[in-house]
Amino acid sequence: MSGYSFRVKKTERRVKVAFSDGAQEYDGALSQGFDCADGTLRAGVSAVLLDGEGIPAGAEAVYAAGGAYLVYAGGACSVRPAGRESFSLSQVAFSAPPACVRVYDDTAGEALLLSDGASSALLTASGLSAESVPAFTAAAYAFERLWLVTGEESGARLRYSSFEDRRDFTEQTGGGGYIDLPDGKGRIVALADFENDIYVFREYGLQRLRARGDERGFEVRDVFPCARVYGGTVAVAGERIVWLGADGLHAYDGDGEPFAAGFSGLFAAEQSSPRGCAAGGGYYLQAALADGQEQALFSFSEDGVHGHLLRGAFGGLCSCGGEAYAVCDGAPCVLRGHGGAGISFRRAWERTLSAPRGEGVLARLRLDADAGLRLSVAGARGARAFTLRRSGAQTFPVGIAGDGFTVRIEGDGACGQARSLTAVWAYEEAEYDD
Repeated sequence: MSGYSFRVKKTERRVKVAFSDGAQEYDGALSQGFDCADGTLRAGVSAVLLDGEGIPAGAEAVYAAGGAYLVYAGGACSVRPAGRESFSLSQVAFSAPPACVRVYDDTAGEALLLSDGASSALLTASGLSAESVPAFTAAAYAFERLWLVTGEESGARLRYSSFEDRRDFTEQTGGGGYIDLPDGKGRIVALADFENDIYVFREYGLQRLRARGDERGFEVRDVFPCARVYGGTVAVAGERIVWLGADGLHAYDGDGEPFAAGFSGLFAAEQSSPRGCAAGGGYYLQAALADGQEQALFSFSEDGVHGHLLRGAFGGLCSCGGEAYAVCDGAPCVLRGHGGAGISFRRAWERTLSAPRGEGVLARLRLDADAGLRLSVAGARGARAFTLRRSGAQTFPVGIAGDGFTVRIEGDGACGQARSLTAVWAYEEAEYDD
């Protein structure tokens, strides 16, 4: 008589889960407030409250120059000069958050020139004062000249000051003047000083101005047409110019065609007043998300590969003197590249885990991280949640069957790091003996 026997063989498969936020993997719901650029999960951007008495309520934007700060709120400008502890109301007022350009003042040194298109003012270490420079909507300071877009001639005129005198716009040979750039690309919406040229952003295209020497050597060339440009987002970040267009986020390195920056699709939505700036070797963008949810502050590395976002009420984003500033929930802040003391943003990182050999049991998760982080996992047949009470590598039992799970790590404010995560899957197989 023949027969057979069988036994159940238990096996395990270990799968290391990468902490990544590469552009091809990124989803707006998956990485909020965590930076994974070096393969370690850690707190990303933090917002440190600007200090000083007399900060006005309802702040809309904040600017800085030479140690002085300006907070714009409802048309009024409150200023805290360098070395002072409190803000006071300036006699200078603007109708909207002003455009700005960094300049050098012969007497005050580092300065920030501001304009709302109707009037101009200069912020220096000693405070804010009216300025005789023509009002502008966009500006650049390059080749020892000040270049302004003043709104004249349907926004297609570029004015320039005389050499080494940014206040002198007298139209004369060897002095100041203007260039008219009428064509089908629309208004001039931004200027960028990049690689010894001035890049002129039109609503629907980019032009390059070479302006070394006097006006006889000025040369303007078309670079490429493009989808509608949001001028307030144009910034030079490292070796690229970055901007948001109606079709998403883009970058240009001065050669060939522009390319879609990482995470481009996140912001492919109609925008009302997006703003962008460069600081700390990266690029920040304040814009509405394509998923229809609230505005977000997005930060990504200058290579365009790694990034993360924070959802919330952000506004007035700009960079001054190498720092990035924004208004967060109505409070003026300076942005820092990685988590620190400041506004306590909730941070979350999330990934989908797929069973390596079809349906099995997610037996356990092993996480090497700092105390205080929270770990959760959920599948069709159940969920588990854990809080790390101590730092180091720890194993957490799961024991839920399925072929796919969502794992999530959360933290608040300047939370600790997560260094590695491993999923352990359990399988049972029958082995037969004749």
